[in-house]
Amino acid sequence: MGAGASTHQTAVAGDHHNPTGLDPPAPDRTSPARRQGLALGATLAKTVAHFFPELPAWLGETRDTRDQDLITYSRQFLPWMGLMAFLLKLGSRRQVRYELDSPEALANLNRLARAEQEAMAHSDTLNYFPGHVPPASLTRLRRRMAHRLVRMKALRPDTVVALANLGGRCRWKIENEGFNIQKNGGFNLEHAYSTGEWQIKNFYVLLQLAHLFLQLVERGSLLTQEAKKLFGSLRGMARRLAESIRNVLILGDALDPKLAATIQIRLNSS
Repeated sequence: MGAGASTHQTAVAGDHHNPTGLDPPAPDRTSPARRQGLALGATLAKTVAHFFPELPAWLGETRDTRDQDLITYSRQFLPWMGLMAFLLKLGSRRQVRYELDSPEALANLNRLARAEQEAMAHSDTLNYFPGHVPPASLTRLRRRMAHRLVRMKALRPDTVVALANLGGRCRWKIENEGFNIQKNGGFNLEHAYSTGEWQIKNFYVLLQLAHLFLQLVERGSLLTQEAKKLFGSLRGMARRLAESIRNVLILGDALDPKLAATIQIRLNSS
């Protein structure tokens, strides 16, 4: 090799304390934003536990007309499986089992649902369950969650009048922004998740709840601005969330409603 060769060309092969080459990797190979991506499952759990500490009990009160002596999957677990179809923006209920095919994913769903299932449910079971839940039951759940958010954030003396005055604008935002995101933002609003009347209505309520959860996470202060830039969009965040749920166990403290009540989550409304 000639004397004019560059130091990159003459570097001896083998182990080096410092990276060599034109584009060396970062020393720890993970940024803080990347680590937050892997912790998204725990962030989701903390957010849900903070805003809706009674959600497991509310799901347990859902009316379920299945024969309770013959069922395998609980009324707490199956809604969370349905939510994952929308939280992870998978496009169909059949994809849930394929996307969440790891022991960690099953453990995480059990922890979120406070359940002890031994396997993911088949997509037919995921379709059968909402056919035995009167739509009014899940609609009541959605209403309770909305009331909880209003009590936590809106019903203060300095905001009641402003909230009332913004009623027209809020309806515009619901009809133009909310539906547009649900249609074009990866939730696949127009997809036929089922053909049964009750199933269609109940899957749409689950879609709405998943949209709400993602907004609370994305707008919440548990995520840094650097992490939000890394995700890029709600669709990008859904991909990171799938990676987290599939590979990283959610620890118990993230699910404890008493601990979740002690943390402060500020919401960015912009």
